[in-house]
Amino acid sequence: PYLVEESTRNARAAGVADRVTFVQKNIFDLDLAPATVVTMYLLPAVNLELRPKLLATLRPGTRVVSHDWDMGDWEPDAKMDVPAPDKPVGLRKESTVYLWIVPARAGGEWRTRVPLPSGLAEVRLEIDQRYQMLSGTAQVGDKRYELERAFVRGPLVFFRFGEGESAVRFQAQLFTDRMVGRVTTADDRTHPWRALRVPARPRSGALLPGLGPA
Repeated sequence: PYLVEESTRNARAAGVADRVTFVQKNIFDLDLAPATVVTMYLLPAVNLELRPKLLATLRPGTRVVSHDWDMGDWEPDAKMDVPAPDKPVGLRKESTVYLWIVPARAGGEWRTRVPLPSGLAEVRLEIDQRYQMLSGTAQVGDKRYELERAFVRGPLVFFRFGEGESAVRFQAQLFTDRMVGRVTTADDRTHPWRALRVPARPRSGALLPGLGPA
């Protein structure tokens, strides 16, 4: 309780009391969904225990910042060491700060049309997702291409496929049942683009740890 009182006083003194609320509750029972930023200074085991809740309840694009401890195999989107000469804990007089951007769900099967040199082509995308990293294939007729440079940053998805100079590049916003954005063709022309999600068949396993099947 005394930390809540101190934090409230500090926020008032800093002029940000209208932008933050301090409560004393069990973090596993607390509704985190409204948060746009979650900052943590917890032990490693607690970070890992909390990770599924963060992925399942926070909106895509929410920032998660941790002091000193990571999230296991969920690689941070950014990481930096900052001097902390007065740090009372540990021998290192610096702190490591980790940043994650909660990713939207991109895993699954998608159908789309893409302008290619040969004309407008029907394309089937099969995307696997592990946190913010994507892999998968694009089926164009009888040709199958591996997705390259594929990742999610918050609600945005990026990838490309194709051969050499004929590759096409995609950037789109993810919604539950569609992606909407643009595709850049080999001649550097940009076109509006969208893809529709194919409803998933019931199956076991999870494409995105902590969230269940996409």
